[in-house]
Formats: sequence, C-alpha cells, structure tokens
Amino acid sequence: GVQPGQHLLEIGCGWGGLAEVATLEFGCQVTGLTLSPSQLAWARQYLNGSIHLSHMAPRSGEASDIYTSFMNTVHPRLEFYGHTHLEEFRIIRGMDGTFRVAYITGSIMPDNHYPMFRVYAYDTMSGSVLDYKTYYLNLTQQQQSDDFIGYEVLYSAKDAYSLVDLSPQSWIDLTQRMSINNTLFQIYCNNMAPPQTVCNPKEILCDI
Repeated sequence: GVQPGQHLLEIGCGWGGLAEVATLEFGCQVTGLTLSPSQLAWARQYLNGSIHLSHMAPRSGEASDIYTSFMNTVHPRLEFYGHTHLEEFRIIRGMDGTFRVAYITGSIMPDNHYPMFRVYAYDTMSGSVLDYKTYYLNLTQQQQSDDFIGYEVLYSAKDAYSLVDLSPQSWIDLTQRMSINNTLFQIYCNNMAPPQTVCNPKEILCDI
C-alpha cells in the first residue's frame, strides 16, 4: 500500500482525485500524467499558488525530464528544495513564459562543507518570501572547543546580494549582475558551501 513520504507516478491521472488523497491524507508527492488538455488546464488552475516542498529541484542532477516538465505546468507559488547540499537558487521559466524561483538550501549534514540551515521570513497575507537567513556551524572552530559553539548567521539574502525584494525578477537581475561583477559572484560562491571558496562562474551561472 501507499506509505507516507512516497513519490507516486500516476500515468493517466484524470482529474487528480487519487493524487489529492495521496497528497493530503498520506503526505505523498504525486506526479500525474495526462493527455487531456482540459485536465491539464484544470490542474494548472487548481494547483496554481500551491507551495511545493521536494528533495530534488527541476534541472538538478538526476531530475527527470518528465518531472521538470510537470513542474513547469503546475506553477507553484513557492518552491523549496534540497538535494544539491548547496546554498543556491534556480530560475524556472514556466510554459506560460512566467518565471519562478526555486530555493535550494544547504544541508545540515556535512558534505564537504559546514552544516547549514535556513530560516525564511514571509508575508503572512500573501505568503511571499521577504528574506531568508542561512545559519552555519563552523566545524573548524567547533573541533577546537569542548563546548558547543552554536550556529551563527552566514548571510541574509537581501543584505548579501543587495536585493530589493525576493521576486523572480530580483533573482534574474542578481544573476545578470554576477555575470559582470566577479566580487559579487565570489560572495555567492563563498555562501554556497563554506569553507569552500572556489567556484566555476560559467558552470554556476549556467546552472541557475
């Protein structure tokens, strides 16, 4: 039977009845495939504005073309991911031409970097992300101390990158600014996986 947290692929999902039950009652992630334009249009309208939490971001590593295409049709309002273990973001362009931001958070488990987690500030009325702060544990200092030194703020998105807000356009502008401002790009690189400080600008910017 279906278990909580499973990812289901439903081929011929119809109007999404099974997907809704699996999501709401069992906490599953469901990818539904349909050939019906009317069913797809309904899903876009019904799911638009949702908040999507997932391990693997579209265009990220092993993310399949089907999964990426599905996410481009659903248009969630907010998207939060992990998987890469890095502090980064993706600009996602939907099939309707609009842009979204996929927030990808560094991992609490060390993977050639210090443990990290994020705290988001958001508008309680609109649900829009206003800012986030990433915290990290300096393992180098921790190893030299008998006491737990605690997590400290690594950066605030708005402050570190001089963002007016966290709208998709602001992240697009940041990408363009980093392409011509190596100092700004290095700040982004330093925040991705401290204490690593070496990044390939072409590779990183293309991934965004």
